[in-house]
Amino acid sequence: MITRSKTHKEALCFVKSIPKQVLSEIFMHCLPRASYPAEYAQPDVTIAPMLLCHICSSWRRVALDTPWLWAELSHTSYNPLNQSRVPQSIATWKLVRDVDIEFLVWWTSNLRSVPPSLCLEIFDGSKYIHRTAAEERKCNSAPLTPVDEQKYDYFFSNFVKSARVLKLDRAMTNSFLSWLNGSCMECPNLETLILEGNQGILGVLPSSNPNLLQRLRIIGPGLAIDSGASLQGLWTSLTRICLEQLYIHVSTWFTFIRQLINVELAWFQFELGDHGDIPTPSGASLPKLRQMHMAIERGEGGIPCDIILQNLQLPGLTALRLNSFLSAQSVNWILDSTPALNELHLGYEIPYEDETMATSILDIDIDVEPLSTSEKLPALKHVLFQLGSEYGTWSVADCIDEIISSHWLQLGQGTNNIQQIEIDYSLVLD
Repeated sequence: MITRSKTHKEALCFVKSIPKQVLSEIFMHCLPRASYPAEYAQPDVTIAPMLLCHICSSWRRVALDTPWLWAELSHTSYNPLNQSRVPQSIATWKLVRDVDIEFLVWWTSNLRSVPPSLCLEIFDGSKYIHRTAAEERKCNSAPLTPVDEQKYDYFFSNFVKSARVLKLDRAMTNSFLSWLNGSCMECPNLETLILEGNQGILGVLPSSNPNLLQRLRIIGPGLAIDSGASLQGLWTSLTRICLEQLYIHVSTWFTFIRQLINVELAWFQFELGDHGDIPTPSGASLPKLRQMHMAIERGEGGIPCDIILQNLQLPGLTALRLNSFLSAQSVNWILDSTPALNELHLGYEIPYEDETMATSILDIDIDVEPLSTSEKLPALKHVLFQLGSEYGTWSVADCIDEIISSHWLQLGQGTNNIQQIEIDYSLVLD
């Protein structure tokens, strides 16, 4: 026991002798490895940085004096499952609990001047979420009275607007829109913006942010870009863009896509619409674009999807995913814009940021020109098809034979450099 006591005291002395700067660096390595933005919701005293504040007073002081420990935050505000407990006079966007505001204000004080990465949600009982027993208690213990409005305004003006990365779920986005009351966002440190919401989102986005904003993801539904000229300063500054559940007029699309002059990766899920004659777009080039993912649905006008890249050159594009019911000839017309293409995926539905695809094979016609020649697409080496459910009655052997022997692909004839053909049946093998 004497030896153990002595060893324990020596260990304590050693820990106390560690310089504050070294201990701060060690604390940074204690943070959980999470996907971006942080997936570990706070407050949680079982993981850093909150855990470090519960070891001893000296560690707490060091943790609170290390601003970058608090730079990433995922937080959910739990509103009552029984909405009848809430007075009808209270606007739903004001239902951020007072206890949550107090916690966020405390967290902000630890940041000092460090711009945070925020993932904020409001759980109001209308969506399914896996909750622990402790979270259930939080949800059911929500107050019957609204939060103090001054504290709520403080939260948005001094915390959300300071973010370097900002991700808001649908309920929190609607709350944010209500607080902005039609004015544009002013987030001077913002590099990445991820929002779920409705059409009102486009009206509050910063019209220009030449300093930092580079990555934008907006999830509809029902989102429509009405004018390709709107938010021009925003589009031209982006290097990454993802727009989901989007409606866009074909003439607006021609204007919009030409403004993405600095985009390197683009992901679109949109419905292409038309209410008159289709204009002929001006010639243009997007030299920085390297990867593009497009899930296209025809609108009521039945716009041919092969016009999406008309008169547009993508000289640096190396990977292209197309989700649409396209003929082989339509794909050829699109590929006229992509001379450096190395990888081509064809189909109908492509998950965002996923290595797999859910697609349907394009129509193969013996009367169309070949997919590639050594002059047209010299870099093309990898082509992927994934068969949709309408091909479920085909035998695997027959379908593979149809693709491999197609005049469109011209495999084995020395007219292209294709080295790999993938055929995925994952959707039909139930």
